[in-house]
Amino acid sequence: MQETLKDQKLVEVRKITRNIEDKIIATGAAIITFDLFYRPDTLKLDWERVAVDEHIPNPIRCVNCQKLGHT
Repeated sequence: MQETLKDQKLVEVRKITRNIEDKIIATGAAIITFDLFYRPDTLKLDWERVAVDEHIPNPIRCVNCQKLGHT
């Protein structure tokens, strides 16, 4: 899939999974990394256009001291 989307400046695709009752289940969503300064609104997949939303991960936070950057 990544090779066919190189013209859209796609770098990496990671599929999102959930662990439910000790079973790994695919969610149908993916985290996509682009080599762009801006986030495109849509991604062209063959004949279909897919909406692209921004994902900002939560910072790593320590459970003991509540400081950021370490666990």
